[in-house]
Amino acid sequence: MMVFSFLFVAITLPRISVLVNVFLKIVEKDSTNRLPVRRKRTKRSLDPL
Repeated sequence: MMVFSFLFVAITLPRISVLVNVFLKIVEKDSTNRLPVRRKRTKRSLDPL
C-alpha cells in the first residue's frame, strides 16, 4: 500500500501545482484588469519610449 500511495502522490502533486499556477495567473489577470495599473500601461504604450 505504501508504494501505491507514493505513486498516487507523485502523480497528483505536479498536476495540483500546474492547476494552482493556472489559477494564480487567472487571478493576476483579473486583479490587473480591475486595478488602475492598466491605465499606467496604456499611457506607457502611448509614449514614444
